[in-house]
Amino acid sequence: MSVTSRWEWVKYLAQVENDDLKEKIENSRFLALYFDEVTYMDNTSWIYMSIYMVNEHTRHSYLLGIKKMRENSKTEKVYELVLNSLKESCMNHLIIAKYLVCVGADGASLLQEQRNGLCVRLKLSSLPYMVNIHYMAHRMNLAFTIVRKFPSFS
Repeated sequence: MSVTSRWEWVKYLAQVENDDLKEKIENSRFLALYFDEVTYMDNTSWIYMSIYMVNEHTRHSYLLGIKKMRENSKTEKVYELVLNSLKESCMNHLIIAKYLVCVGADGASLLQEQRNGLCVRLKLSSLPYMVNIHYMAHRMNLAFTIVRKFPSFS
């Protein structure tokens, strides 16, 4: 097997994955997008995006991508990165507006800031009925770090 044939195989495999994802999106009742920004040990920032859907009462999750963010990425750049990742996954504006009902993120200001955060930007531009949520596990961890200082919780 030559190097070029391997890349051809990978390209076709990716197309099969995209076709499968597109079919599942069209058959789902709703979609939920979750993302998180992570800073690696070398101080590079990455954004992880996954999508969840419910088909026939079963939840399915798909990785949309892990994208490297540029230095000093502002909300506008991350917004473009998220929309481009959704479009690469065979979702146009109509599919996004029709099916995407929930966006989840941690409390990072880039994602959840009240005026200019990514969730607000998505809601204003594409997803008027979207519900944005703060990860419950992350909130529980934040709450625990506060209450663990009290003797009754230690």
